[in-house]
Amino acid sequence: FFHVGRIADSNAGALDGQLTVSNGGKILVEGNGPDSTFSGFQVARDPGATGLLTIDGGEVELRTGAGAENGKFFHVGREAGTDGELRIENGGVLKTGGEATSFSGNLGRNGGSSGTMVVDGVGSRFEVVDGAGSFTSSLHVGRDETRDLTISNGGVVDLNLGPGASSVSLGQGAGEDG
Repeated sequence: FFHVGRIADSNAGALDGQLTVSNGGKILVEGNGPDSTFSGFQVARDPGATGLLTIDGGEVELRTGAGAENGKFFHVGREAGTDGELRIENGGVLKTGGEATSFSGNLGRNGGSSGTMVVDGVGSRFEVVDGAGSFTSSLHVGRDETRDLTISNGGVVDLNLGPGASSVSLGQGAGEDG
């Protein structure tokens, strides 16, 4: 997986990061085999970090191959004191592969974090395709913090969740808003 905005080591302090995937560019994040780790990304992971991932006419795909024991994920604003933003615009696409593994997406994962996702414009799309089987999939907007998901100007969020225990939650934690 990859990080945008993270602490490199204890002496470096928090890092601010920006990554833009544009004009037909593509990032494929793939885990294969029984020893593979999760396939995903984190924007603004560690306390004090900020991060911006922009998918502007490009594509990011999360996929796990045959035999993978772990699933696909993303966190936008993970720990307290982080500020993460994910923008999908101008026909950009973020999607998960349809393999039989779990998926978890979190905007504002832990208390004190900030996570925002914007899907804006015709052709701009966030798509979750859950594989066959009893694997779980979830999208949390404000899991333990107040966060935002904005879908505008023809943007699409397609949560094609499978038969497992799947959910979408807005303001999941006690007293939280989504």
